[in-house]
Amino acid sequence: MKKRMIGLLAGLTIWMLLTGPQSYIQAADTDDGSVGKKPGASKEQVKETKEEAYIQNYDRILRTMKERMSSAPKTGDPTVDFLYEMIPHHMAAISMSENLISYVPNGNAEVKKLAETIIREQTDGVSRMNNLLERIKNSPQIDIAQEEAYLKGYEEAYKAMIARMERSDLLVISIKISWKR
Repeated sequence: MKKRMIGLLAGLTIWMLLTGPQSYIQAADTDDGSVGKKPGASKEQVKETKEEAYIQNYDRILRTMKERMSSAPKTGDPTVDFLYEMIPHHMAAISMSENLISYVPNGNAEVKKLAETIIREQTDGVSRMNNLLERIKNSPQIDIAQEEAYLKGYEEAYKAMIARMERSDLLVISIKISWKR
């Protein structure tokens, strides 16, 4: 089970590599803004509320990533396009890792450590990509044929990634395994 959860989280990370911690995570839907702390709530109700909040945040993160990746400018330079697309992808990985840590604070220690590593490394990666983008975006190396080939491959990979991420069975498995730890 541990290997499956680590594999799932690592797989999601590979699929969604997006700048700032907590940028996509929003408060849960409880009346007072707390997660699962309604007066008189049973342990099972608290657990369900946390799961629901986790899923809602996951969905928000995924929607935001999709919007930002699909609206990335097409510049004529595939390397510039790549940076515009990868930044929101890495930001989503950061936010999804934060989401896991936030809603499963007592989960599997190895998975939590992996999520913390993802946050640290992807935050650094986003910073480097933003710096590089600022340096090269005003003098792109235009090659329309190369960009068309890149975008064709990118679209295929993007659609496959999103389809996997949207499959609820992966999300439900990850939540149920995490809450059991």
